[in-house]
Amino acid sequence: MKEGDEPDGNIPMRSKFEKMCREAQNKITAAIEEIDGGGTFRDDAWVRPAGRGGTSRVLSGGKVFEKA
Repeated sequence: MKEGDEPDGNIPMRSKFEKMCREAQNKITAAIEEIDGGGTFRDDAWVRPAGRGGTSRVLSGGKVFEKA
């Protein structure tokens, strides 16, 4: 499904939800980095063939967390 395929009322709500999820991901990964005290997350942006995508984050080799 492409963005233009949804009913008009869903597009603003979808954008708000995506923004809320990105902000939550930023806060969670920042808190884990702070707790770990040494590791940083590596971003992996991806896009599905249908056009939607996202960002996965992986922390490895940290002081507290081996992998998160």
